[in-house]
Amino acid sequence: MSDQQKGLSKIIIEKYPQSEHQFCVQHMYNNFKKRFSGDEFRKKIWGISDSMTEEVFERNMDALRVYNQAAHEYLVRAALKEK
Repeated sequence: MSDQQKGLSKIIIEKYPQSEHQFCVQHMYNNFKKRFSGDEFRKKIWGISDSMTEEVFERNMDALRVYNQAAHEYLVRAALKEK
């Protein structure tokens, strides 16, 4: 797991290609709430993190997009930046 560790995920992929990369939701939420605060945003991001299937994840992400397009784009960009 990593959060804002520039280059760390690339090195892990090179050295340990079989490893799985995950985000620390607490760290992501701490960064997220600097821009998108409030109880509804908190519920939505933790709901996304609790998604147990890809279908539920997509449904929760879509709900965030409908609620606030900018918040959805922020999470998508944060995930893409790590790849």
